[in-house]
Amino acid sequence: MAALIGLALGLLVALLVAWALAAEEDVAAPTVVRDVEPEPPVPDATAPAPAPAEPPAELSARLEEGRDLAAAGAQPGDVDAWIDATRRTLSERRPGVLGYFDALRSRNFADDGARLDAHLARLETIVRDFA
Repeated sequence: MAALIGLALGLLVALLVAWALAAEEDVAAPTVVRDVEPEPPVPDATAPAPAPAEPPAELSARLEEGRDLAAAGAQPGDVDAWIDATRRTLSERRPGVLGYFDALRSRNFADDGARLDAHLARLETIVRDFA
């Protein structure tokens, strides 16, 4: 058994030495290529900075409606109608953020005022950041 282990170790050492020698032969000396240095890029002064995107007018109008509704002391039916109308507007204008707005459906709120406030805050974020 010891002879077999010795033979395996000897073979392993021989393979490692062969591998190291082969790696040295494959490595070529780096060649230096001297070319003309490229000119640094000139910034394009004619390109204007992109203007910040304006939120869709429909979303801004829904936001104002919601704020007016909150200031007037909204009734449960009014809150539901505003949330549904806002959801429809988002699905038409910004379907990518509808899930962010709809995530509030699964939460429980103390009253309709708190529910309206949460939806208003979410719509404000959408209008400010995602529109």
